[in-house]
Parts: sequence; C-alpha cells; structure tokens
Amino acid sequence: MTSSVIVMGAIAAQGGDPAPVVVTEAAESLATIFPDGHWVAYQSSRSGRSEVYVRPFTSPGSGTAPSGPVIQISAEGGGVPKWRADGKELFFSTAGRFMAAEIETANGAFRPAAPVALGISYITAGWSPNRTGQRFLLALPLDQGAQTPITVVTNWEATLKRN
Repeated sequence: MTSSVIVMGAIAAQGGDPAPVVVTEAAESLATIFPDGHWVAYQSSRSGRSEVYVRPFTSPGSGTAPSGPVIQISAEGGGVPKWRADGKELFFSTAGRFMAAEIETANGAFRPAAPVALGISYITAGWSPNRTGQRFLLALPLDQGAQTPITVVTNWEATLKRN
C-alpha cells in the first residue's frame, strides 16, 4: 500500500507562491488562522478519526517551513474549527454537538483548556460564531413537512396579448 503526502498551503492576498502550512500523510482540511496570525487550527485524520489540532502558522512568503508543536484540541473526534474573533476560544463540532475550548496565549505559548460542550446540539455543515462567541449563525434545512404552494401559469403569452 502506498501513502501520499498532503500539503495544506497558504497564500498571501497579494498573490505569490503558496507556503506549506501542514505536510502530512493524513487527510487534513478546514484550516482557520488564529486572529493574531501565529497559529492555525484544522481538522485531521492523523489519529485514525477526525480531530481538531492547532500548530504554529508560518506566514506565506516567510521562507520558513512550518515547525513547532502540534496540539490536539478535541478528544472524542472533532471537525470544522472556528476561532472566536479575539482568539480566546476555539469552537468545533463533534458527535452531534458544538464544543468550545478556552485559549490562553502569552509569551508566544499556546495553552488550550479542556473542551466543554455548549448547549447547542444541532450540527450543520454551515455555521459561524459571532465575534463574541455568544451566538451562532446556523444553516438549517427547510422544514420537510411544510408545503409551499407553487403557481404554474400556462399560455401566459396569450394573457399578455389580451392586456
């Protein structure tokens, strides 16, 4: 069995060559950069299931490869990480619920608290916390039981000619 190397890269808004952020043999995706630009959160299958990790972020064009500790945030599976605007929390979804891990950064160190479940148990592919992390915008499916009437107009050209 052969394995393939996956490179998740970043590119500056002004263009240029992409810089590698994560190089691995695991499936990694949905990266999001910490508000101060020094860390990146992403989901990875490196443990055999999807989990959320954080590692130092190397800015595009810096000429340096990513290095430093890889910190696992989720413990029971996780994905779709999103930072609170001030970087003091990292949200993610796992097993049908939203989770939050408080984040402390000081002197270049990154210290996450143990994740806690939020009171939201509906999981959707599209969601985003507001700036304070106190509210969430969710993409919800339409109620399948609701009937929306549809009006079909046939021979509409004849109606236009009469008017």
